[in-house]
Amino acid sequence: MIMGKLLQNPFDKPVKPWKPWYGYLFGIVAIVCFGLYIYQRMNGGPVVPTSTIPSQTYNQLIQKKSVAAIPPATAVANAEPSPASSSELTDIAKAALELLAAPPASKKVSENLLVPFTTQAPDAVWDDTHKTLQEEASLLMVMLYIDAVSDRIDPSIANAAFSAMIDTQTREGFGENLTVSELKTFAELYASIQFTVVDNPTVDHIKAYISAGRPILVPVVTEKMNNEFYLEDAAPYHYVVIRGYDGENFITNDPGTRHGENYLYAQTVIMEAMGDWNNGNPAAGAKSVLILDEKEL
Repeated sequence: MIMGKLLQNPFDKPVKPWKPWYGYLFGIVAIVCFGLYIYQRMNGGPVVPTSTIPSQTYNQLIQKKSVAAIPPATAVANAEPSPASSSELTDIAKAALELLAAPPASKKVSENLLVPFTTQAPDAVWDDTHKTLQEEASLLMVMLYIDAVSDRIDPSIANAAFSAMIDTQTREGFGENLTVSELKTFAELYASIQFTVVDNPTVDHIKAYISAGRPILVPVVTEKMNNEFYLEDAAPYHYVVIRGYDGENFITNDPGTRHGENYLYAQTVIMEAMGDWNNGNPAAGAKSVLILDEKEL
């Protein structure tokens, strides 16, 4: 006994016996860690790519447009008519027509229109009906943009609008999924809002229309959007509203997810995913979009 104590390493700590409550403590720690993991998955999850670019309201755009439409007084006072030949006038007329046909130029780095947001399932009930309300939700957002609504759309207002839209579509013989031209016709019929169909738009075209205060409704192939927040059984045909741009990204309101407000997509993703209904084959559909008509501003 004495010899054992003499030979014992003074730095060795005596071994403590295992006690039953150690197991309970270990179990409690494991349960807490697992609970935190579940909470993070339900309330955290992947980072949402949301834009922080300040947005412009409809009223601000109208005010800017009215101010820009007033010519400087000095320019009018000093203007002197100059004679021009008929050929020169013809050239000027041709140039004017080409200018009118082209979208307005934009050299801005970023822009963001204040388009109010709603999902196509305002009460988070993603049944078969709400899985196909992407057109209605996108149209409602632009309608309330024109009405200068700046807050998120109240679920009760969205639900009432969707019910009225569905009733109108049923009465007028529209299908469950709307092509770009059908959505244009429906918008004029239901809300008296004019849109312009633009075929094969470029990124620069889209930026120019946004800078002019005209949000864009874009039909897309759902799976090509690569959005991890979509339902696994989401409808294959979808619509998003392009409300702005920032660098190489488009800023959208995507009604297919509760995270869809100010949602950033790479411009290449939107341009690749763009596709009209095409009898249920949007992947081979036309590259067409709906742009809010200028006279609505």
